[in-house]
Amino acid sequence: MICLYKKNVFSLSIFLPLVILVVVSCQVESSNSNEPKGVKQSNIKATTDITVLENAFSAKSGALYIDNSALVKSISLEPPFKVIPVRYEPQSSYLPNGFRCGLVFKSEGNEQALVTVGEGITEVLSCDGVIEIGQLKLNSYGNSSSHLGLIYGYRSPNTSFNGGLVVSYDADKQSWYVNEELSSDDIISEQASTFKKLQNMMGK
Repeated sequence: MICLYKKNVFSLSIFLPLVILVVVSCQVESSNSNEPKGVKQSNIKATTDITVLENAFSAKSGALYIDNSALVKSISLEPPFKVIPVRYEPQSSYLPNGFRCGLVFKSEGNEQALVTVGEGITEVLSCDGVIEIGQLKLNSYGNSSSHLGLIYGYRSPNTSFNGGLVVSYDADKQSWYVNEELSSDDIISEQASTFKKLQNMMGK
């Protein structure tokens, strides 16, 4: 708040209550402006805490959802990770009704929040949710020891379709990443509308 003080006050006794009121008002607002607006939490140890996940993905408050978690119960990764799929509305987006999707990878001593749809090669797409998740049977690819194949519901301003995406584990960096080399244009398309089709397109 900007407080304006008028010069040439004719009677101090008349204007004193007003001055006091203005000063008190300024002090109250100044005090409120110094209150913390929320702490950005970088760790996601309490993965069941939606607020922590919202902070990790920079999602709008109340607009992050655990997405089809039953799909990952049969997945056994090496190294072992618990996988939690999420769908959320980002704090800022140029797409109308633009939702993103991501994965939370959790293991002892290693936790990571990874945006899968809405950034990088899928930046122009909105995410309608994960449909299938499975471990791809591939030979070791560079520093990647594990690969996940995902089928998402994709949406753009003029179309919607089911397509694939490949997420891999970098053993050297000990982190998961969207494998842009394996996630070609053919993979992020209706040609890979099911996990079986995605696995066949990998050619192995």
